[in-house]
Amino acid sequence: MIDNVILRRYSESDESALLALNQSVVELTSPLDSRLQLLQSQGCQITVSEHAGDTVGFLMCFAEGSDYDSSNYQWFNHRIRQFLYIDRVVVSQKCRGLGIGQQFYRYLKDDAARTGKLWLAAEINSKPPNTGSMEFHRKQGFVETGEQVIGDKTVSMQMCCL
Repeated sequence: MIDNVILRRYSESDESALLALNQSVVELTSPLDSRLQLLQSQGCQITVSEHAGDTVGFLMCFAEGSDYDSSNYQWFNHRIRQFLYIDRVVVSQKCRGLGIGQQFYRYLKDDAARTGKLWLAAEINSKPPNTGSMEFHRKQGFVETGEQVIGDKTVSMQMCCL
């Protein structure tokens, strides 16, 4: 577990670091460059992880009822209420495996419970498989509730009861 990590809300000064982090894993997430401002206007909540003055990760999520056009978000929005949808979690290569993802999820679970949410929702690539993310989410209490095919990918639709 890494010490002295600060979790805080995103500010515009984080934009370039956030875009660089996202680009480093774009094959597992999706491009973000031109969409960041649009996503914020659709209700995106971004939490940033900072260590020793560097941005080392971020978590992006949406509450139910957002205008977000993602088919994965819409899948959950049509099926459940009182949820937060985790769109992406990105941690820098140098900080992976040091507990930042766990810190993000503890923070998110506390925030969700405080605001009356009952569920966390996320999708994880199952074809091709993102085995690291699958295992991480299993340890966080997520279970598969469905599957969705998007082009040449299949995603596992997962939920965690708070």
